Amino acid sequence: MKIIALSDSNGHLRPLHLLRQAYPDADLFLHLGNHGLAPRDTEGYVCVAGNIEKDDDVYPVYRVMELGSHKAFIAHGNTFFNSNNPDYKAIIDVAKNMGCDICIFGHARIYLDETVDGIRLLNPGSVFKNRDNTPPCYMVIEIDENGVNAKRMDYQSLTRGNKDEG
Repeated sequence: MKIIALSDSNGHLRPLHLLRQAYPDADLFLHLGNHGLAPRDTEGYVCVAGNIEKDDDVYPVYRVMELGSHKAFIAHGNTFFNSNNPDYKAIIDVAKNMGCDICIFGHARIYLDETVDGIRLLNPGSVFKNRDNTPPCYMVIEIDENGVNAKRMDYQSLTRGNKDEG
C-alpha cells in the first residue's frame, strides 16, 4: 500500500494537484489539515480538520483507519499539542486508547518519523513552510508485509519545471 501524506498547505490547491499527478499509483492520499479548501478541491483525498477548518463540520477532527495490517490514528494535531512546543504525549495516548500502532498527523510543521511508546509517529511536515526552516516537504508511506516505510520527499522538486497552477 502506498500512501501520500501532506499537511498545512494553507489554502494552496497546487500541491494537491501536483501530488496526484506525481503518484498515479498511490492507494491513498491523506491531507492532515490546514488545507483551507472546499470539499470539491480536496476530491481524492482523505482529509481531517486542522485549526483553519476548526469551525467546519465537513471534515472530522480525526479518523481511525485500517492500513494493511496496521491501525492508524489520523489527525491534524491542534487539539492534542501546541505547535510552538510540541509534546506528543496526548496524541500518543489517544492513538493507544484507540488500539492504533501508527499516528499520522500534521500541525507541528516539522517532519517526524519515530516510534514512541510503541506508536509510530509520522508527520509529513508542511508543503508550504516548515517551522524548522527546512524545505517544504511531504511523506510517502509504504506498508507491506515487511512493515511501514516512510520517506521524506522534497516538495520543491515537484514544482520545478511544472508551471501548472492547478
